[in-house]
Amino acid sequence: MSKKEVIICDGCGKIIEKTSEHYKLNLKTDKFWDGIEYDYNLISLDFCPTCAMQIKETLQKIAKKMEEAEK
Repeated sequence: MSKKEVIICDGCGKIIEKTSEHYKLNLKTDKFWDGIEYDYNLISLDFCPTCAMQIKETLQKIAKKMEEAEK
């Protein structure tokens, strides 16, 4: 029996079939001491083109609001 690994969009749940339609977002926290060495939490998310575009637009709106707040 064969196994096939698929990538599912973390935004909408759609199966991403083409590598060219696969967008990754890695979120990394600041370093923290775990008792032995410095470490960080890492969250890796995968998105389809539609969800990636929505994320980009949302981040642009947030950046614009932050710029206006600084003025």
